Amino acid sequence: MDQEIIEHINEEKAHYPVKTMCRVLKLPKSTYYQAAHKMPSAYQIENKEITKRIREIHKASKGRYGAPKIHYLLRKKGFQVSIKRVQRLMKQAGVRSI
Repeated sequence: MDQEIIEHINEEKAHYPVKTMCRVLKLPKSTYYQAAHKMPSAYQIENKEITKRIREIHKASKGRYGAPKIHYLLRKKGFQVSIKRVQRLMKQAGVRSI
C-alpha cells in the first residue's frame, strides 16, 4: 500500500509539494523519504542475478529443467544457492518445467 502511495507522490511531485501530498495522503514525510531513497540490498541484487541465470538455463533447456537441475547448474557456475531459494525464485519469476 505505501509503495503505491510513494509511486504516486513521485509522479506528482513536479506539480505539488511533497509535504502537502504527504499530509493529504496521511503518510509521514519521513516514511516517504526513507522509501524514496532506499537502495536495493545485496541479497536483492543477488536474487535478480540468480533469477536472470535461472531464466537463461531454463530457456537453454527448452523448458525441460526443473529446480533440482537448475540448482545443480547454478552451483556448478559458482553460485552459493540452496534448492529452496531456486524454487522460490522460479515461482516468483513464473518459471516452470514441462
